[in-house]
Parts: sequence; structure tokens; C-alpha cells
Amino acid sequence: MDGEHGSFNLTTFADELRLYFNSNSAFEIRVEQDCGSFGAYLTPLKTILINLVSNASKHHDRSSGTIRISSERYPNYVEITVADDGPGIPKQYQDQIFVLFQTLKSRDEVEGSGLGLALVQKLARSLGGSVSVVSNPDVARGTVFTVRVPLNTPSAKTPNDIQGLAA
Repeated sequence: MDGEHGSFNLTTFADELRLYFNSNSAFEIRVEQDCGSFGAYLTPLKTILINLVSNASKHHDRSSGTIRISSERYPNYVEITVADDGPGIPKQYQDQIFVLFQTLKSRDEVEGSGLGLALVQKLARSLGGSVSVVSNPDVARGTVFTVRVPLNTPSAKTPNDIQGLAA
């Protein structure tokens, strides 16, 4: 994976998300659990979270709501969840939401290209991770997306790797 590798902290990034989504202050972004800072490729991880939070507010059926985010560290990976209190996604459409250019509502009902969740899945996979969804509107409101990314640091360059650069 190419790109900027650095320290990621969910609480700090949630502050950035609140600024980013300031125009829609009717949606509260709440950090429920933060596993602390961990190493990550920052651009793809931030893009994933921006898309999930955007999706939660864009497809909400009410004018206000709560988006809860949390992170939990395991020995080899971190799980980040983005949960909303929206209408949910019927089970029969849950595979379809990750298909490129696919939307569940017409473009007249909601502004969107159908790129967001397909991009989320592609980026999660490019990091060596995954994304999953849990929602059952027949039982309760809301949708929970879980992104799992491996805990790893970029490999250090050895003298052999750099040797060809001096020629």
C-alpha cells in the first residue's frame, strides 16, 4: 500500500468529521469507544469513515439523528464501527449496496452516485481488511457498518532495498 502511514486516533478524527459535516449539525457524531492511537494508512482510512458517516446522514429518513462510532483493538487488527439510527437496510439489499453505481433509492429521492459504499469496500480490501453490514429493519432501526483493518506498520527499508538507488 502506498501513501501516508501515520498515527490514527478515532476521537481526534471525530472532531475533524464534525467540522466536515458542520453544515448538517442536525446529526450528532458520537464516539462511544476509542481503542487509542494506532498506525494506519491515513488517507484510505479517513476516506472510508467520511463515506460511512456521509452515507448514514444522507440516507436517514429523519431530519436529525445520531451516528455512533467506535474502535476496538485486537491482537492483529482494529475494528471500527459506524452505527446510525436511520431506517436500516433490508436484508435482501445488503449485498447490492457494495455494487458500483448502485443505489437503493432513485436519484430523485437522494443525491448520490452509488460510489460511496463500493469505494469503502475497495479501500478496506486494499488495506488488507474488510467491511461488513448488520441491519434488520424488521426488528430495529439502524445500520451498523464494521470495518476491520490489520494492525501493521510499513516495512522498514533494508540496505539491500536502498542499494540500487545510489547508482
